[in-house]
This record gives sequence, C-alpha cells and structure tokens, in this order.
Amino acid sequence: MAQTGPDQAEDVVMSEPLSEKRVGMMRLPPEEVVKGIEQHWDNLLLIRSVSPYLTDSMAGRRDSPTAPYYKSRGYGATVLFEQALTRERIRAINVATHWVNQGFVVRLYAFLDYCSVFERIYHDIGGHDEVDILRWLRRWFAHTSGYYNPNDCEQKETYERIIKHFNLDRRQYPESDCLFPIPIDRVLAPLVEGCKRYVVALCSRQTQNGQQVD
Repeated sequence: MAQTGPDQAEDVVMSEPLSEKRVGMMRLPPEEVVKGIEQHWDNLLLIRSVSPYLTDSMAGRRDSPTAPYYKSRGYGATVLFEQALTRERIRAINVATHWVNQGFVVRLYAFLDYCSVFERIYHDIGGHDEVDILRWLRRWFAHTSGYYNPNDCEQKETYERIIKHFNLDRRQYPESDCLFPIPIDRVLAPLVEGCKRYVVALCSRQTQNGQQVD
C-alpha cells in the first residue's frame, strides 16, 4: 500500500474513462527521459565501481578489486589504499558509499520531477511502486539527516515497504544500522527499471488521451 504525506501527489482512482481524465504532461519525450535515467545510472555505476561495498574480511588488505556486479558491466578497477584497511575504516567507507547511493536517489528524483513525472502517480501503471518509493526515499535523504530512524512511523513504513517490495532478507539490513536498505543490485537497479517502465506507460496514457509531449 502506498504511503501518503504532505509532499506526495494525490492518488488517482481510475473510475472514469481515460478520455475524460487529464493526465499531467511530461516535459520531455519518453525516450529522452529514459535516456536521462540511464545516464544517471551509468554515473552511479562508474563512481561505485571504484568505491565498492567492503566486508570485514578485507581488514588488513590494501587493495579493493571491483565487485563482480560492476566488472561484468564494464567497470573493472582496483583501488589501492596507502594503509591497510581496518574494520573502522571499512565501516566508514561503507557509510560513505551509502551516502553516494543516497545522492543518486536525490538526483534521479530531481530529474524526474523536472520532467513532471511526479505531478500525479497513477497506481494502475506499471512501475508506480518504484516511482513512489523513489519519492519517499528522496524525502528522507533530502529533508532529514539521511539516517533511518526506526522510531519514526513513516520512515519505518518506508523501510518495511522496501524490504517487502524488493524481497530483501531483513537480517542483512538490521534496523540497528540506521540505514535505509538501498543496495545497488537488489534495490536501486530494479527501482531504475521500474521508473523507466512507468515513464513509457505514462506517455502511452497521454497519447491515448490525445495529448502530446513537447
């Protein structure tokens, strides 16, 4: 079930014929919006390929090879540290890379907002869940400290929604870490694909209604 809030667009119940509905216009053609989404995604993969998630088992090492996820997509690299990694340093690096993921969410939201995707979210269009989750994550990342507060009922609802929608093992993302679960492969990648599906479907609806995108 979608969350509601003061900065969330009103849900639309499609009870009237499509021809009688006014659908918000996207600022750009769908292929340009999709291209823009993919450019944002490529930028994230590039920067994260040289700042991958580190495990405690890497303590004592001075090198960090690119994770297979990035290497298989053409972003292979090896990072060399001047000093051997400690568990404290690993923790700090992982928090920083989570911050990079947060920045991607905020930038992607800003781009789609510029394209007028968020005027209204239609919950009968494929990809609406990912678009709605993106909007709520941006709210927490842009208007709070960015850390997950399990005592905030709305933040907890967002956390639980991510766990359920993306079929995550909550044991891998304990609430005590105070970080929203936004791994690249399990959350951000399908979130991006969902946003692309939504953009294409939204444009199709606009076309059905006789509207055109500038």
